[in-house]
Parts: sequence; C-alpha cells; structure tokens
Amino acid sequence: AAAALAAIHWPPPLVIPPWLEERHTVPSAFKCPITLSMMREPAQASSGVTYEKSAIFQWLSVHRVDPVTQAPLKRHRLTPNLNLRNMVDDWIASCEAEYHQASNSNTVASADAHATQSSGASKATSSTSSAAEEEEGCASASQGLQQQQQQQQQQ
Repeated sequence: AAAALAAIHWPPPLVIPPWLEERHTVPSAFKCPITLSMMREPAQASSGVTYEKSAIFQWLSVHRVDPVTQAPLKRHRLTPNLNLRNMVDDWIASCEAEYHQASNSNTVASADAHATQSSGASKATSSTSSAAEEEEGCASASQGLQQQQQQQQQQ
C-alpha cells in the first residue's frame, strides 16, 4: 500500500492568494466536504467524491471509511483530481487578473482624483463600477467552471 501511494504523482498544492476567499464567493465544487475550505490539493476517492488531500489523509488515520459515502476507503485508493485542480487554478488566475486590473484602474483613478478634485465624484463612481465588474466577471467564470465539473461528474 505504501509503495502504491508513493507511485502516485501528486502535483504541488495550489497557491491561493489570501484576499481571494475574502473578496470572492468560492464555488461550492471547489470546497472540501470535510474542511469546507477551498481545496489546494484535491484528492479523489474511489467513490468519486473529492477532498482536500491533508484533510482526507487525517480523517483516514482515524476512520476507515469515506466521510461522505461511509464506504470502506484506504489511503492508497486516493488519487489527485487533476481536472478539478486545473479548474480551481483557472478560476484563481481569472480572479487574480480581474483583481490586478481593478487595482490598476483604482490606482489610476486615485491619481486622477488627486490631480483634479472637481472630477473626484465621477472617479469614485468609476472605481466602484470596476469593483462590481470584477466581482461579476469572477462570478461568471465560477458558474462556467461549475457547469464543466457537473458535466464531468455526469459522464
């Protein structure tokens, strides 16, 4: 069993920016059913349920069953869920791009507002709409990724 576990290639954990979970609603498909947090290393059980790798390993050190299905489960039966990992990675990248774009436009808006106080109100409105557009874009990316995962689970 240890040899089988060692033979599985686990990619490194995803790096999740600290601001991401505070600013965006994480799609439920990206959350571990044990920790309820965004998965950095999605590990799929033979039942098809995906967990955060460290959480399911810790669970299995005490219990011998899948926490969702209650079916018998051994550590060596867990594999990286590469499709979900790629979807999470893509979602993070789209949120980061929108975050940086909004940050840059807010910085420009701030500089312009300082230069011309008379236009400060319109710049503030522009900054607010940029933040709203960022949230909307990330939300639509989330919906698209959730639909992809649902389609994969149905197959």
